[in-house]
Amino acid sequence: VYIGGLQQGVTEAHLAQYFQKYGNILNISVNEGKNPFAFITYHHAPDADCSVLDTHPPGCIPFCPQGPKVHFAEPKEESMQHSTEGKNGKDSNALFVVGFEGASDEEIGDF
Repeated sequence: VYIGGLQQGVTEAHLAQYFQKYGNILNISVNEGKNPFAFITYHHAPDADCSVLDTHPPGCIPFCPQGPKVHFAEPKEESMQHSTEGKNGKDSNALFVVGFEGASDEEIGDF
């Protein structure tokens, strides 16, 4: 999940405190720069869906007075192109799944 609209000084702890209500967070990565942003990875995809679909009022996170801009993270064009091209440069229809360490068959379901 992409979190934008942040200001300098926001920390992983600030984001975790607010976004943990949607589910178990695996990772938070804060990119501090001119326009700080963050990525949050949830253990379960439906938790990410809930965090994106919910409303986030101004002031809900410290250092985010306008309220965060929460969207599904999208891969960079180059990364996406590289991950779907086969050895011959054509689409290989490959699907790479990561982050299922310790997940049971029941948790993964019929994916």
